[in-house]
Amino acid sequence: MSDSIRATITVSHEHQVHFTHGAFRADNPLLADVLASQPSNRVPRVLVVLDENVAAAQPALPPAIREYFAARRSQFELVPELLLISGGESAKNSEAAVKRIYGAVKQYGLCRHCY
Repeated sequence: MSDSIRATITVSHEHQVHFTHGAFRADNPLLADVLASQPSNRVPRVLVVLDENVAAAQPALPPAIREYFAARRSQFELVPELLLISGGESAKNSEAAVKRIYGAVKQYGLCRHCY
């Protein structure tokens, strides 16, 4: 004799795509609005992962990111480091970038399920 249980499970997920220019400009609220859209009883921590080639091509971007979050210190906590990873094929063909991101998530106690 065997027993079985059958259940139908429905999973709903909302996927949002936002378009903007100057995401880290002080006068652009989009990113802050998206991050604040998840209810939380504490100040959310933010880890920014940036392609090192983008950072090299746009040297003003890392300081702009820090300034963006510094201006919103009461809303968000930017973890101390911007995580620069190699992009392109090297990132796709190696586990190194993923391991570095997972390591930073663990190091800073970030919630992997919040966003």
